[in-house]
Amino acid sequence: MEVEGLSYPPSGEVRVRRLSEEDDLTPAFRLMMSLDYGVPEEAVTALFPSPSAVQARVKMGLVSVYVAEADGDGEPVGVAVVISTPQSYNRDQRVVALVGVRPGHRRRGVGTTLLRAVIEDSRREGVKKLVAQVPVQNKASAALFLKNDFRFESYLRDAYGMGRDSYVMALRLGGDGA
Repeated sequence: MEVEGLSYPPSGEVRVRRLSEEDDLTPAFRLMMSLDYGVPEEAVTALFPSPSAVQARVKMGLVSVYVAEADGDGEPVGVAVVISTPQSYNRDQRVVALVGVRPGHRRRGVGTTLLRAVIEDSRREGVKKLVAQVPVQNKASAALFLKNDFRFESYLRDAYGMGRDSYVMALRLGGDGA
């Protein structure tokens, strides 16, 4: 899938792909685990313990993994993961579990391109609401979601342990507003 309207690097476009169950998730997994999201590492590893665990969840339709590629070497420069939670098997709601970009590629539209691909796919698939839990100290992440029409929905005190609060941000995509 290509997302139009953003050009990165300046001489070309970032290409966003939603990985299928046949794709090798190892490069995306390595990138996911190398980034700092402002949450305890154990919170990330609990959701994504291994490439094979992520692969199994992709096969079951519980997780969607998106990668942004720009260098032509097959290594992703960005990754987004969306979860269909057990409460939302009816596809009304999905959780944007993470959006991450390699440090050398930030502030160039990669995160926006990834998030727009997630939003576009979700709309096409009839999802009514996307939700993201964003650590309060991760200002760049909150700005990315706000830029893409997410709104603050609630505040979770000590979401990631004592003194580690987060925002719940949401984007309503249509229907009854979920």
